[in-house]
Amino acid sequence: MWFKPLVSTSAYGATTARALVHWTLVTFDLYTPEHACRELAQTLRAKMTSVAGMSVTQDARIDCVGRNESTEDCIKRVMVNAPATTLIFCLLPANDNKHIYNSIKDVAELELGVLTQCMQNKVELQKPNTLHLNL
Repeated sequence: MWFKPLVSTSAYGATTARALVHWTLVTFDLYTPEHACRELAQTLRAKMTSVAGMSVTQDARIDCVGRNESTEDCIKRVMVNAPATTLIFCLLPANDNKHIYNSIKDVAELELGVLTQCMQNKVELQKPNTLHLNL
């Protein structure tokens, strides 16, 4: 198995969940501010604990793709900076995200062996006025 397992099986065949210690939230949506990512990570942690019954012992690392960074390079950088990461939540832009999703799954799960969960950003954030920025 090339994944780092999140569950283990006891001698009696019962499955027990390991604590989720090292996890990261990466945004690939350049318009999502860091504070919104932190709030999302806190919500995810609360839901995983209360609804799914998981033991989440640490807050998520928050990261974002650089403006000129490829999806593959971003995922690899995340794993270099935090090699113990077992799960990466990826926040994708609302539109035109199929190539990002495919790249994430290829490099993270097939090449690096880390689990990912992709989420599409459905919240419309106010984008900067590009005409004003160009003046």
